[in-house]
Amino acid sequence: MPSFRRLSEEERWAALSFLKTFYAPWPKDAQDEVPLDPGTEPGHQPGWQERGKDLYENLFECAKCHGLKGHADGPSAPNLRDQWGHRIEAVDFSLGPVFRKNGWRPRDTVRILMTGISGTPMPAYWFEGQDRTRLWEVSWHVEFLGEDRADD
Repeated sequence: MPSFRRLSEEERWAALSFLKTFYAPWPKDAQDEVPLDPGTEPGHQPGWQERGKDLYENLFECAKCHGLKGHADGPSAPNLRDQWGHRIEAVDFSLGPVFRKNGWRPRDTVRILMTGISGTPMPAYWFEGQDRTRLWEVSWHVEFLGEDRADD
């Protein structure tokens, strides 16, 4: 995807509005929704590394697609399909932030965990009113996987 910095903000919004016309189910009268805010990043509490790893591997089952070390080699990875049945790949966290299309900061990972990614097998893991601490701990673990390349 190329950069569109050469276009003005008004031109970028116009292009986005035009692209939406290609997707028939897009609600024509939808109000612009405010994206979910991951909130302020909490401080790291003792034991966050163990909890983040446990949440990643067990509760949220991220390792099924992204693999234990984040190499996109989990047991479900070869079978991932989008809503149209096309083969898709899980994000390989070990490649670092440049390969993350939805942002590379921990707050971006929290946002993705909050909303999921429509049209893909990536589910949402948060509902209004829930504490976000677990999401931050998983996001820090994902960040660690992107930095931990010593065994490659």
